[in-house]
Amino acid sequence: MRVWTLAFVAWAAACAFPQGNAGEAAAAAPAQSSTTSGTLAANRELFVSAVGDDYDVTFQRSCFCPPEARQPLRLEVRSGEVRSVTPTTPGAGAPPERMTAVRTVTEVFDLIQDAYDREAAAVRVDYDQTLGYPRELYIDYSERIADEEQSITLSDLVLAS
Repeated sequence: MRVWTLAFVAWAAACAFPQGNAGEAAAAAPAQSSTTSGTLAANRELFVSAVGDDYDVTFQRSCFCPPEARQPLRLEVRSGEVRSVTPTTPGAGAPPERMTAVRTVTEVFDLIQDAYDREAAAVRVDYDQTLGYPRELYIDYSERIADEEQSITLSDLVLAS
């Protein structure tokens, strides 16, 4: 039982923040870690002034869910709304709409605020220092509940031309 528990913990830790392109992008630009609502507000303000409502970004979540729901997706966001969702993995089919659960950067900021408001057991955020958006987010609302954790990675954000 103890070996299984250790193996599960190692697996869960590895799944918390998928590496792939997000890991490479994180190395390319500095990030700022946060545990405060004040840092959230400052980064939200930076994002609004630096980026606005028109951009493309790669969105990926990690969860205890089917693989289709965990694949990286390229979002085209215009006027603050997701206009299109495209899988970034060659040959990957589009996930069923009910499984994508994609969020704009603004919606990710709202999710972080919700975690602070609900006094989540753990909230870890790494912000992009140049544009202010949350590059990696991990939320554990309750230490007593298994598999309710949320992890989102945003990468390769490009301003719309």
